[in-house]
Amino acid sequence: MKYLIVTLTIIWLSPFGTKAQGFPRVMPVGIENDTLINSSAILRKAGIKEIQTVNSNSRIVKTFDTQNRTINTNGKVNKTVTCFWKENSTQVAFCDSDTVIYNADGRIIFRKHTFKNAFIVYKGTPMNEYEWEYITLSQIESNAPDSIIEHEKYNEKGQIIYFKSENSDRVLFNNRYYYDADGFLDSISEGDNQGYVFKKIIKGNRKIIETGKPDGDRYSWEYNTLGQCIQFKYLVKHKPSIQFVNRHKKDIKRITQYYYNEDGTIAKIVHSGNDIKEYTISYTYIK
Repeated sequence: MKYLIVTLTIIWLSPFGTKAQGFPRVMPVGIENDTLINSSAILRKAGIKEIQTVNSNSRIVKTFDTQNRTINTNGKVNKTVTCFWKENSTQVAFCDSDTVIYNADGRIIFRKHTFKNAFIVYKGTPMNEYEWEYITLSQIESNAPDSIIEHEKYNEKGQIIYFKSENSDRVLFNNRYYYDADGFLDSISEGDNQGYVFKKIIKGNRKIIETGKPDGDRYSWEYNTLGQCIQFKYLVKHKPSIQFVNRHKKDIKRITQYYYNEDGTIAKIVHSGNDIKEYTISYTYIK
């Protein structure tokens, strides 16, 4: 059985944002057809050329209203256009764009994100067969350009085993990743500290993967018999020394539920929690 670990962008998982919360860059999604997003293999097999996404209530989490992605023949996203509507209207106020270029192995070598008066450029360079260096350049409005350097190292199975991210002021991430005999992510260390340890639980026909931190934060993923993630839950404990983005001075509990089409693509994602009203991200596909 083939295993892999998927690299995810997970700002939406954390009420603090990725950097402030220190949420790990890589999370366990188990066997190949496990997915928290539409994987390249699923999109390629289904022959998807475009994905159209609609948010039922973007005002709840202050995020996009619509999002369109074009897909290449390898099942990878070439371009994303994210649009935001005017207040109390379905008229577009502005749109962001994201363009990606891959090498022959499918690894990102260039990415540019443009939004309003700002941009972010992401360039990747191979250091050897198992190591890559990425440089992220960003300029927000009139501010001086900022840069982040990232270093990634992989094992012979293609699993990430080391990730470091730093800017001119400090190290943002310095993580090492460890796997069990079956190829599942077992733990993540952050610098000299133990970051996350993953526990696998079998409940009937369903599998649950749990992890947490000493400060009380907890995360769990539940999978069905097809290996699809059907539910993600997290608890972020209130920490008096950290200001929640949404200004709720209490623990944050959220649940994300995933629903799938027969071909394995995601049909909709439903988000709920004790700090937000329920909202749904719906997906349609063009072949």
